[in-house]
Amino acid sequence: LTSGRKGSRGADTARKHLEAILLWWQWAEDESTDHGWVGIPRPPRKLRIARSPRAIPTAPTWAQMDGCIEHCRTPWHRHLATVLRFTGIRTGAALLLTWDDVDLDAGLLTLRPEITKGGYGGRRVPMSPHLVAELAGWGLREGFLVRAPEKERQAVRGELNADTGKAIRGKVQSYLNGAWNRAGVPEVVWKRAPGKAFRRGFTSQLKAARADTESVEFLVGHKIESVRASYLDTSALQALMASAVRLVPAIGAA
Repeated sequence: LTSGRKGSRGADTARKHLEAILLWWQWAEDESTDHGWVGIPRPPRKLRIARSPRAIPTAPTWAQMDGCIEHCRTPWHRHLATVLRFTGIRTGAALLLTWDDVDLDAGLLTLRPEITKGGYGGRRVPMSPHLVAELAGWGLREGFLVRAPEKERQAVRGELNADTGKAIRGKVQSYLNGAWNRAGVPEVVWKRAPGKAFRRGFTSQLKAARADTESVEFLVGHKIESVRASYLDTSALQALMASAVRLVPAIGAA
């Protein structure tokens, strides 16, 4: 659990792997009678797994995000970073967006449930006018929005290599690491989470500009708090979200 493909794993990563193993172990023990499985030892009743203190997040500024975009070395890297910077969505979702999800005339972006984390974050959100202008200059409007190698999308979808049976690994995180580093952005902003850094930046900078909290949460795909979710019709957030994305500056304008 403490050694990985690229060296040692952090304590939090090792804990997540251990929790997954314990969950599977418990499931196998629960199902053993119905399936006639034998020899499965009973899982431990409970393990107290220490959690590391949550680090204080350090979000990038708009200018730092723009620096990362400027130092992306290929068009698809730049396009991916641009989408992340203007939307705050997850890297995996951005790689799976298609041009069918984009309505430039209405300025709307559709996040299909199947491309969001856990499948629960499906939504239709307004786009920054600056993002609409960017996308209008990206050429052929068919297929995937970000024209990354297919291997990157296979990695997002959790596909296995047909020859080795091992999980396909993408390189998008290492590419973004390099761009942040070349831009001279401090590691505390992006290390171990180069894609999520844009998500932090988008959320934090909009809040600094006094955007409505719930509209920002909905834009990035966070669940609305359970009590409010029972009463809030998210269509009521459309105007607030439109106001929020208008606060996102054009690339290079910050």
